[in-house]
Amino acid sequence: ASAGVSSSNSAFSGGSLFCGTDLSKWPSISFTVTSSSQEKFTMSVPPQHYMESFVQNGKTCYLLRVSDGSSTNLVGTPLLNTYYAYFNKNSNSVSFAEIAGCGSQPSGPP
Repeated sequence: ASAGVSSSNSAFSGGSLFCGTDLSKWPSISFTVTSSSQEKFTMSVPPQHYMESFVQNGKTCYLLRVSDGSSTNLVGTPLLNTYYAYFNKNSNSVSFAEIAGCGSQPSGPP
């Protein structure tokens, strides 16, 4: 843990707890996807969607969940909190659209 940040995995399985940190200094997490036509586009998830906030002992703390304790990484929920996803069973495809006000949008072809 760095100065001003406490980290603990014991209280939260599959996550790390950070207290006394400034969420605005955390980066967005970007996912680059290649379409079936080989075009690439990037979707970004801001920290307020991958960090869970709460107050502990009078301090604002954030929980970073990246795993459910198994070998699985949990990236679907933050991504789907930032973008609408349309699953088209007929064409076997998935489309994404930004949710208004989320501060992030895909770059690349529509």
